[in-house]
Amino acid sequence: MDHSELNETAADDPRIEAATGAADALKAALAADKLDVAELHLQELAELAGRPPDDPDVLLFRVIIMIQRGQALGALQMLNELGADRCPELRVLCLFVLRDPYWVGLAQEIAEAPPRPHVGVAMRQLLTSPPTGRRG
Repeated sequence: MDHSELNETAADDPRIEAATGAADALKAALAADKLDVAELHLQELAELAGRPPDDPDVLLFRVIIMIQRGQALGALQMLNELGADRCPELRVLCLFVLRDPYWVGLAQEIAEAPPRPHVGVAMRQLLTSPPTGRRG
């Protein structure tokens, strides 16, 4: 099946179309800093995809929303309640935003043995990023 056939199949499935719409709306709401709206779209997308609230992909957006609200510490506490082995890369993100120096060591550990390849890439990029633009 080539890419165009896949797109035709996706367009014919109303669930995929609804999920795509919810994902686009989530992205737009985050970009516009409409965080309450983003949360609603995240919930809709998670339900359409059959993902629980503690799914790593759902947690990523929950953490991003909390950080945009200035609640990085609350996001970190939420992640800590899930256990140390759950989404350590999100813990790094919170610590980075909070300017806690512990993020560096944790990011290095994750970069050396990432749970998923893209997480290792993200940790290496974070480790080489300039210190500007961080929110407290």
